[in-house]
Amino acid sequence: MNGTLTSLNQLLLSDWLFEIPIYQRGYAWEEDNLRDLWDDLYYLGDREHYFGTILTMKTGQTTEAGLRNFDHFEVIDGQQRLTTTLILLRELISQIKEFGDKEMRAQASELEKSYIGAEPHYKLTIGGEDKFFFHNSILAGTSGAVPKTRAQKRLESAQAFFRDQFDRQREEEGDQYLDFVRKFKSRIDGLQVMLYIVPSNAEAVRMFETVNDRGRPLTNLEKTKSILMYASYLVVDPQILDALLSDLNDHFAEIYKCFQDIEERLGLRDAGEIQRYHHIFFIAKDSHKHMRVLKDLLMGKSREDPEGCERFIRSYASSLRQAFETMQDIAKRKRDGSALGSVIDRLFVVGPVGNLYPLMIAAWQKFGEDSQRQKVFRLFEAFVFRVYRVVRYRRHTGASWLNWLAREVDRNNLTFTDFLRSLRELNLHYVSDDTFRRELSGTHCYGSLGTRTIRYLLAQYENKLRKDAREPLPVDLAEILSSEYQTEHILPQNPAGGLDDEKLAAHQEIVHRLGNLTIASKDWNLSMGNRAFEEKRDRRGESELGDECYRNSILLVQRDLARWEEWNKASIQDRGAAIIDFALERWRIGPPADPEAQAARTSN
Repeated sequence: MNGTLTSLNQLLLSDWLFEIPIYQRGYAWEEDNLRDLWDDLYYLGDREHYFGTILTMKTGQTTEAGLRNFDHFEVIDGQQRLTTTLILLRELISQIKEFGDKEMRAQASELEKSYIGAEPHYKLTIGGEDKFFFHNSILAGTSGAVPKTRAQKRLESAQAFFRDQFDRQREEEGDQYLDFVRKFKSRIDGLQVMLYIVPSNAEAVRMFETVNDRGRPLTNLEKTKSILMYASYLVVDPQILDALLSDLNDHFAEIYKCFQDIEERLGLRDAGEIQRYHHIFFIAKDSHKHMRVLKDLLMGKSREDPEGCERFIRSYASSLRQAFETMQDIAKRKRDGSALGSVIDRLFVVGPVGNLYPLMIAAWQKFGEDSQRQKVFRLFEAFVFRVYRVVRYRRHTGASWLNWLAREVDRNNLTFTDFLRSLRELNLHYVSDDTFRRELSGTHCYGSLGTRTIRYLLAQYENKLRKDAREPLPVDLAEILSSEYQTEHILPQNPAGGLDDEKLAAHQEIVHRLGNLTIASKDWNLSMGNRAFEEKRDRRGESELGDECYRNSILLVQRDLARWEEWNKASIQDRGAAIIDFALERWRIGPPADPEAQAARTSN
């Protein structure tokens, strides 16, 4: 099908209303994209500028508005450019309104009606929960709604960016500003687009493969949708093709909706990562080339086994949606106040968790009871803390075994008991209890573990002391791991007055041990500095911190220190042993239920 080269002005002033389907991704342009568009227009002069491709499909719906009939078109490709242009025009028209001249305001109102539209007939409608925000906060500027989704935040940022650019130009141009606005509008009107109108979903899929080469690059998830739809176009009976494409659209609409929630709750920025994790247990262990593997698999099946290809497309899309729904479920449980939610929260705090995602998804789907999931996530947390944080293995360590477990769980090859045993074996293969104890007993824990790991460990020890004392926790884990708290040396690193060589050697042998470390607020640490233990323990009213000292601390990991009469090598060893015993119990793995199975796994 041939495209038509047209100007943006002709496109927007036609009797057409554009709709972005709900299955499309949300608004994605960021400042670099916005600045490129502004600079292209700013330095354009009288030259024409090719703005890219707009691929649309006529829906068959029409709307009557006065004496005009508007045809509705879905935007298959070009939604980012079209949305951005409407935001830019919205700001340009707002600038014209500010001139104060009655005639100019009247012209601005006409432009607004022609280019932007108004409720219920806006020139462009965004699908999903971003629709109201785009229409009312961006185009109409009436709702004052707080942006909730990442797409809404980007829409608001785009509007603010263009407003700032126009404001700067107003200051620079002075009396010539109106002439600048006229020329700038003319340049926007003259932007050249290649317009394609396709008659059906099937044709849209085929064209999408050909023309989608402009604007912000497609994500892997969007490429996947395109590949699945294109393969459907190749193998499915035309009589049922539209129904299958509609099912795929529904799946991906739900996937994008799930990911917005995941992004907000977990901070996971790339939806393609979840797809990669799903690929590991659905298709193959090699996840680094998963897009190529998927495309080659689909094209091969389309030639050799069309019916099998159709079944695979349906199964893959459904399973991928389920993977996103699973991650959404996990994200919702995080910090929900339940025992399971607390374990999930700790896992994501201690991190890194990337290697665990495939197994996390598979296990969550197969083992549905909270009591089961709590045991699983406790072992996940133990693996991350022991392997990556304390013993400091590289972040890819254990990935192949974890992925193998994910595939076994997904294929129902493991009972829950077998799964727990395998997970324990994996933990102990990398970090035995002896190794764990040895690392925590080292003379240089402060440097080897790192302050974040130490604060995480001591925060959990604080929880233990709180439970023993039946006292509520005054500070949450996130705050202790923030920049407001630090790791403090109880016996100072640099004692006031200095030390001779013999005492310095003895000092260095104990000062960085785990038993000599505690949690302190940043202000406390700065104030206490290198003061002696006795002064920190019993200090009275010498600074803006008043009577703050170990004895009066809100933290039990500090207050507990007041019971020591002296702070020396023996004290540090005793306290360190207590913390290590706690850590071995807190992140306990237990012996493998089947030593022979562990030996067999280790030899593979």
